[in-house]
Amino acid sequence: MIDWIWNPGATMEPYPPLRWIACEQEMFVELMNRPFPGIDQITPELEKEFRRKAIARCWRRVHDTAKETNPNCMIWVTCCQVTSSDLAGSDMFREADIFMNEEGDISHVEGIRPIVGEHTRLLTCLANWNRQDPAAIIPQALKANIGLYGFTKPQINSILPPVSSYLSKPVDQFTGDNRNIAFFARIYNNRALDYVQK
Repeated sequence: MIDWIWNPGATMEPYPPLRWIACEQEMFVELMNRPFPGIDQITPELEKEFRRKAIARCWRRVHDTAKETNPNCMIWVTCCQVTSSDLAGSDMFREADIFMNEEGDISHVEGIRPIVGEHTRLLTCLANWNRQDPAAIIPQALKANIGLYGFTKPQINSILPPVSSYLSKPVDQFTGDNRNIAFFARIYNNRALDYVQK
């Protein structure tokens, strides 16, 4: 599982300018095939080209190393912004075995469907931080054959209660990640979304 590939600074656009520390200047020479021109000569267009090439090289190493090590392995890429301009046309979309949209919305998953590989399994994510409504997302995902995934950050005493506790009352009586988990408890156990265990 590759928990996203991005350049330093931020995971979501708009990206701040790179700092161009020594290793990035060295990488510029490697990727751009020319001397580093100096920070004051870096245009937004030149930086974008560098960023895209950095991601492309990283992906190539990840993909090729994984598949050479175990040709049957599955590479799962999770992405917090599938619309990033740094990724447009990336081989990552076409070559990943599983591609998950962490933003959670179905429209972005459908937006990349035409550019992923025929073998690529699409997923969307439900987590409190992305503020998606599971009551809306889950039926859309099931209808479009998009897999569902969820996570919550660990906290002190964060071991979750048994599934039965999530099934014992209506989903709308839960909040935050517990609400997402209550929905997942029903879907993963082949129950209707309004199911309440007697």
